[in-house]
Amino acid sequence: MGTYDSTNLISLVKQCREGDKRAWEILVRRITPLIFSICHDVELSRDERYDVLGQVLLLLLEHLDNVKSADKLLSYVATMTRREIYARHRRSLYFRNARDTMIEQMYQAQPGTPDEIFEQTRTTEGVMQAMALLPKRDYELLYALFFDSAQPSYEDISARLGIGVPTIGSARGRALRKLYTIMKRRNFFD
Repeated sequence: MGTYDSTNLISLVKQCREGDKRAWEILVRRITPLIFSICHDVELSRDERYDVLGQVLLLLLEHLDNVKSADKLLSYVATMTRREIYARHRRSLYFRNARDTMIEQMYQAQPGTPDEIFEQTRTTEGVMQAMALLPKRDYELLYALFFDSAQPSYEDISARLGIGVPTIGSARGRALRKLYTIMKRRNFFD
């Protein structure tokens, strides 16, 4: 594709949009120090820095068409980096709280009999198998609402699944009814 002016970020972005792998490599080398410096400021470990770098680069690649100027590129990358760090922190808190709650519940709960443990395992397996039979959109909605550790907002779910925010509740109800029907057909409640 030709010459590379690594000082002109916008020309690099334009070449990246055209599918030029070499331009992407140069662009990555140019913005990586910015990402790492933001990660360093919040004292992320080396592995966490590389995780954030990978996520930010993926987001940048997906949204390259939104970049219109060199100033906006660097600002965009810095904002995405801070958001990814914040999301990692939120997930970390969520898992820490979930772990603490689970540990507390484990010590409070008396171990069940083998029959109770078997029944609970069977119930969990049945629900997961039934969810796997749902249409993709219903599965994704229920997963986002009940299992996604990032605890996405209705706005995030709306953007991800193309469902209007006001209709998420009714879509959830329909998906749960479908799940119930699948489970009933499989004699789950017997």
